[in-house]
Amino acid sequence: SYVRRTMEIGGDQTLFIYWLKHLPWDVEQRARLQETLWMYCVGCWYDGRVVFWQIDHNGIPRAAKLMKYEPDGHRYHEKKGEKNATGWLYNQDGYRDICKPSEHKVLHPLFGAHLLKRYPEAKINLVESEKTALIMANYFGNPDQQLWLACGGLKQLNIESMQPLIDQGRQVWLWPDKDGIDGWQELADKLGSENVQIYTKFFDACWIEEDGMKADVADIAVRML
Repeated sequence: SYVRRTMEIGGDQTLFIYWLKHLPWDVEQRARLQETLWMYCVGCWYDGRVVFWQIDHNGIPRAAKLMKYEPDGHRYHEKKGEKNATGWLYNQDGYRDICKPSEHKVLHPLFGAHLLKRYPEAKINLVESEKTALIMANYFGNPDQQLWLACGGLKQLNIESMQPLIDQGRQVWLWPDKDGIDGWQELADKLGSENVQIYTKFFDACWIEEDGMKADVADIAVRML
């Protein structure tokens, strides 16, 4: 399959996965890291970009985000005139037939949505970035109790991607980055579901000024490691 093909290329050649594997995890966290990457179907593109698959709650691959990272784990920002730091798999040669934007709407389910059926009783922690979801999933390592999903960015959270969670009656905690709390609170209010709430206790307890206003929970977790 397309998914397995990208996962078998060899993720260690990506700077992001190399960085991830060299964080100061404890013994248990380090032992389960490869399983975490496999569970979330994290792959590698031939040019070293990470492939974050977006697979819906029925197990159907809908899209995949290609991301380039710096050696320190931060997202690589394209320089003027530069291309291909970020992209989508359905725009790459040889993979166009997985999802054809010209023929139908491209769906962008939450990153990790394919795990909902596997862990039907788990509470949902929803964060912005795929990187954050992976770090927190490996940090805690209890998917049967809590799943970490990602919407892909501050402004990418929407009612359409949230609908499967609402339909299933899942308890959802929204974990926006430090600078996104107000915006996500507005969306939570629009959803009007008692099962969807903002969670800020982690920030309240652990955030320090040196983390900065754009910090997310993974930045703080890595610092605490």
